[in-house]
Amino acid sequence: MPPSMIRPPLILWRFLAADLLKVVLLTAAVLVAFIAFVAAFRPMADGRLSPGQALTFMALAVVPMLQFALPFAAGFGATLAYHRFAADNEASAAMTSGMSHRSLLAPAAITGLGLALVLGSLNLEIIPRFLRAMQTMLGADLALAIVSNVESGRAVRLPDGVLVHAKTIRQRPPEPGSKASSHFIMEGVLAMKANSAAGVDGWVAAQRAGVWMFDDKAAPPTGLVVIRLIDAESSGAFEGGAEKIDLRFAPPSPFRDSTKFYPTRDLLRLADQPERIPNVETRRRALADALDAARLEREARDSLAASGRIVLADPEGQTVSIRGAGLQPDGDRWRIAPGQPNKPIELSWRLAGDRLRLQTAERAFLRAVAPSAPGEGAFGPALGATADAGAGVTLLLELENVATQDAASEAAGAAVLPARRFPGLSIAGGPPPSAPAATRELLAAAASAEDGSPVADAAARLRGSLLWLSREVLSRHHERAAMAVSCLVMVLSGAVGGLRLSQSRPLLVYAWSFAPSLLAILTIYSGQEIFANSVATGVLVTWSGLAALAAFVFVDYRRMSRH
Repeated sequence: MPPSMIRPPLILWRFLAADLLKVVLLTAAVLVAFIAFVAAFRPMADGRLSPGQALTFMALAVVPMLQFALPFAAGFGATLAYHRFAADNEASAAMTSGMSHRSLLAPAAITGLGLALVLGSLNLEIIPRFLRAMQTMLGADLALAIVSNVESGRAVRLPDGVLVHAKTIRQRPPEPGSKASSHFIMEGVLAMKANSAAGVDGWVAAQRAGVWMFDDKAAPPTGLVVIRLIDAESSGAFEGGAEKIDLRFAPPSPFRDSTKFYPTRDLLRLADQPERIPNVETRRRALADALDAARLEREARDSLAASGRIVLADPEGQTVSIRGAGLQPDGDRWRIAPGQPNKPIELSWRLAGDRLRLQTAERAFLRAVAPSAPGEGAFGPALGATADAGAGVTLLLELENVATQDAASEAAGAAVLPARRFPGLSIAGGPPPSAPAATRELLAAAASAEDGSPVADAAARLRGSLLWLSREVLSRHHERAAMAVSCLVMVLSGAVGGLRLSQSRPLLVYAWSFAPSLLAILTIYSGQEIFANSVATGVLVTWSGLAALAAFVFVDYRRMSRH
């Protein structure tokens, strides 16, 4: 009969495919349930999830765990299905009737291709969204974790090795006007900072402490938790005053910096919007602040050179005119040179109500200050008030040995203050704060900065973050594609092994293909980590395991087809 008249053995193919899919789905269900339980057990044991929430967490974990379970289930199912088919001599009968090994492996290839497409589709959009939902669930229940730990007598573990223990904790509504999402009061508080040598670097004890939590909308980019200990006794690392001691840390939310929580569509957008990654956004803000500080320095120098004075304004509209000859670098600040050598700095304040105040200072300094971190305001209604995103850099005026005289008075003030600080100043008449610029615009503005300057250093750090992000996105694309392809390769590996080793036990046959399959999965995730150092090496490692497994399957198939 001519080859064109030979019909494919559809009945046999349907039988093999059905048997294969049945074992694959059953195995995948068992693996996914087990892995989801393991994923939920640790957060539940740590008090971060209640038993009811743990069930919800396990349900969310089912879909993401398919990326680990499906490749191994595919290989295991193919091994059992084809080993039974060969051990019952059905494969020998089919080959005796004229079917080739290639035709027998067609159902496995079609099934593996289908599983690869399914896992690839899940990796594109669905799995990252489920991972984000899982991590959001853990991050959103930070308050529950703190309350559960305190009520069960366990210490709350903070970053940098700080442990906080309290006798009781109770929730209170946030103060009016506060941006805090949650507010708690703890009593009988003890905090300790451990070191790497299993010792204690310091401790602080207080009768009461307030806990304020801010989400990432009130305290971008990662949120904020503030623990304020009142009337505290401290030593070591916590030394710094008995009236109040603050412990501040960002809540654990790793999905903000990890691309594995981003669907492929969002990964592609990161090339145009890298500011969505907090690591990049933090350095973008640092570069914007460095450019603002350089601009303020330029304007101050130009003003002193043109008129011999600089006029600064505070947020309330009051101004101060400072006479000087120029600015001299002094560490991370600038020293205002006096108008006349060996003479004090003269300052003229225009206060509210058009009052005039004259001051002299032995030395005067200007320091550029970036917008204050969220939550640095006074506690109470304004606790956690965040800096305006467009506030920009302000100037801090620092004076030493200050003598004050009001214009309405004949005599100078009797007291000389050793130091005075005036924060939040800006150059009067200067341009208003501009809207935050995009990353590319800031890098273009910093292109002409001198090497070694703060602007050049901030730009270099930002370029490093962009390079890391581009490699991270590329590695994520390769990882997701490789995991999908692994389903096809593992199905073929199990099918070939099941046919060739028909006289061996099924588990021994599966073990024969399991070791190369495990190596392939390990190389995929190892390669994803190597991308940060070398793209070429990362690509090579990511796909090397699958290439080796495919070569192993091909050699196994050729050995089988000769008989």
